[in-house]
Amino acid sequence: MLETASVVKVQQENPMVLSLTLHAPEIAAAARPGQFVMLKSLETFDPLLRRPFSIMDVDKENGDIFILLKVVGLGTALLNNLQETDEISLLGPLGNGFDLDVDAETVHLVGGGTGITPLYFLAKELRAQGKKVVAMFGFESVTALLHAEEFSMLGCSVRIATMDGSMGCPGSIYLLVKREFENGNLKYLYACGPNSLLREVDKYAAAHEIPGQVCLESKMVCGIGACKVCTCALAGKDGKRASVCKDGPVFAIGEVEIDG
Repeated sequence: MLETASVVKVQQENPMVLSLTLHAPEIAAAARPGQFVMLKSLETFDPLLRRPFSIMDVDKENGDIFILLKVVGLGTALLNNLQETDEISLLGPLGNGFDLDVDAETVHLVGGGTGITPLYFLAKELRAQGKKVVAMFGFESVTALLHAEEFSMLGCSVRIATMDGSMGCPGSIYLLVKREFENGNLKYLYACGPNSLLREVDKYAAAHEIPGQVCLESKMVCGIGACKVCTCALAGKDGKRASVCKDGPVFAIGEVEIDG
């Protein structure tokens, strides 16, 4: 659905990332963890195309949705200038979200950078089901840390890895994934983050028959599967491809070939 949303709150998380609270009651009522919205400023036609953002959380009672926005180009730079009471055009909720109907009592979330965004909404729903949730997040450094405390407040067990060793486990979050499996703790995982991370996690999980789901990040143009810009190859399907926006962004472990 297409909805004009008002900006309720703008909060700077770090020099490159901000969070937006948007009043969009129709989208908030329909959204599920893992889905996304396509955003566009109403102030300009340059750039013409919308930008995709995962839904971090919803407040169905007040009709609000929450997203994280990382400034990486002209489109996101314009969104970075938003002020409270401004209006913005939203298309969504789009895509297929996470499947929450899983057998494991304890599930692991694996996120890198702003890839933690859809995992918060997911964690909230899983905790409401009574699942034990272990959240393992990787960042470049402690200064890039995002929302770990909020996951703790949901009752998740949070573990952090930083590439520069400034907090938690030094190195890639992939090391924590291996450690959890080798200790016999990893029964089901959900992952989102850069493709370089997801490719490693997906290959490792598939090789060790660990069930789970990955939520892909991809450049998108239409958000509805019409333009075929965001396609990825289906594993073992002789060149057949899926649209990340329409068929995903959530796929089962081992279902697609992840580039990057």
